[in-house]
Amino acid sequence: LYNYASADGDLLELINGNLTRTTNTFDPSQATGPKEVTVAEAYAEGSLLGQGETSSGQYKVTGVVTGVTEASTSYGNLTFDIKDEDGTQEMICYRLYYLDNKKYSEEDPALEVGDIVTIVAQIKNHYGEIEFISGYLSEHIKEGQVFSAQQTIANNNAENCVVVTYESW
Repeated sequence: LYNYASADGDLLELINGNLTRTTNTFDPSQATGPKEVTVAEAYAEGSLLGQGETSSGQYKVTGVVTGVTEASTSYGNLTFDIKDEDGTQEMICYRLYYLDNKKYSEEDPALEVGDIVTIVAQIKNHYGEIEFISGYLSEHIKEGQVFSAQQTIANNNAENCVVVTYESW
């Protein structure tokens, strides 16, 4: 069972592969999905962790890519820095997977400075360096194109099917 709050306050529940929506009855503070925060808020929460500690839950953060350290097709992950669009606080995203938690590959769009990404990850205090770890990109916006992924669960076989959509505006 996973509970998510939609942007309009509706309750979205995923139970045994079935998604239900209940209109305007959900308190977003009761969500069991990733906690939506800014980069600055994530940094502040990570600063409360002890050295070497990792958050128990995941966070969902949208930010602007300010630097790309590594885009490894060998390991299928990305290491890069992000900040809020209107902020100055940066955080490293350490070895995150690409859309919908799949490994990054040569066929995927390159991650570059100025791209806008939404990530889902845990926060770690790596001995004073606050960083995002154990996560993935849920959206990648590059030069007017939106790359996003959506996971669908088939009811009978519980098979995970990944649907990647590419949109332009």
